[in-house]
Amino acid sequence: MKNLSSAVEKYQRYLPGSFAEVHRIGALKIGVVWLGEQFLEFLCPEEGEEIVKKFLEKRGEGIHHIAFQVENLDEELRCWQEAGAIPVDAEPRIGLFQRRATFFHPKTNYGVLIELVEGKPFTGGGGSGITEE
Repeated sequence: MKNLSSAVEKYQRYLPGSFAEVHRIGALKIGVVWLGEQFLEFLCPEEGEEIVKKFLEKRGEGIHHIAFQVENLDEELRCWQEAGAIPVDAEPRIGLFQRRATFFHPKTNYGVLIELVEGKPFTGGGGSGITEE
């Protein structure tokens, strides 16, 4: 997103009862709009962040990736690889909310970047303001 606060505010208007918070992972600012156990992430690259920045330059604003929550990331990673999905990284990484996650290349998923995130269901917004992760 070019304007993170504008996007977060708009989706909060679309989703009455939602809760918003902003996190940072390195040079990536992430706006999170919660609605119960579900949430939307809005990615906003800051100075020095290149991956999301290049995506926005090439494709414009819109959906960056779809995430699925899984109980056992290692098992799911193996299953997805056996089915032909190619992971972006050799090993899972620590993502938002300190959960292990892995991404699969869009070229193996009809143009969709897919993320698998390990852990139990979320219970909704974990705080407020800006959190450094």
